[in-house]
Amino acid sequence: MNEERFQCAEAIVEIKGDFVYKRRVEKRYRVKEIDERIRKERTKSEAKIISEARREGVPTPIIFDITDYEIVMERIEGDLAREVKGENVPRMVHPVSLIMNAPVITADIDANLAEIANLMQTHDIRSVPIVKDEVPRGIVTIQDIMKYLRELKEKAMINVEIQGTLDEEYKELADRIIETEVRKIVRIAKKVHWIKIVIKKERDRGGGSYYKIGVHVKTPDKLYVGQSEPGGTQTMIAKRGAGEVETKAGKRRWEFIDVLKDALLSVEGQIEEDKKRREIRNRKYY
Repeated sequence: MNEERFQCAEAIVEIKGDFVYKRRVEKRYRVKEIDERIRKERTKSEAKIISEARREGVPTPIIFDITDYEIVMERIEGDLAREVKGENVPRMVHPVSLIMNAPVITADIDANLAEIANLMQTHDIRSVPIVKDEVPRGIVTIQDIMKYLRELKEKAMINVEIQGTLDEEYKELADRIIETEVRKIVRIAKKVHWIKIVIKKERDRGGGSYYKIGVHVKTPDKLYVGQSEPGGTQTMIAKRGAGEVETKAGKRRWEFIDVLKDALLSVEGQIEEDKKRREIRNRKYY
């Protein structure tokens, strides 16, 4: 049985017969607990992406086993670019004609995702140029397809509950705003369990009506609450039982749409701030 071993930047890859073993190695310059968490998360994420791609028709290796730091997968035969022509010529000087795919495999702009994925699998390619009237208009890659499918999955899993009623004249515009802002919230937070929008119609002393709106967004480790009403915005943050209230002054808002957007944007702002804090904290460990 032929065996090969490669030392890569993050892992050691060993090829043994029909199996490939990829093991992420310890980075001593990182804090031990952080290093273990990073290696576990990246190993799990890589295996998940490979499996999801295969289920969508992308020719990726079969995953046989996965542990905290190691993936055991199928070996896929193929030629390395450096083996196409002798090593007497520097690799980067080789003409691109030696490795290019020809003829160019394209798809019409009206093609669907299944057709694009089938082209990739049939021709063993990772991207497909998109044309209209034989003129290139763009390109779709495996990463584009996987990202789109992930976003659809995340959106489909979210339960958006709306409590309360509103005037019919506002309904269509309100639905569009909620759909747009919910998509932004999901993109920022990455994972959302549920969203609840509470609408209360009140009347002022003069008999005029106005709305108070609360937006509740539950993520895996935090509940975000944004409340808006004419006269200002209240931003409430609840985290594992602890509460913190911050009042943001603003001009009086009597329009329903303004109040709705204000509450949604309040939550978006909170999630953005938490995301930036995590990024800064993570950078300190590298």
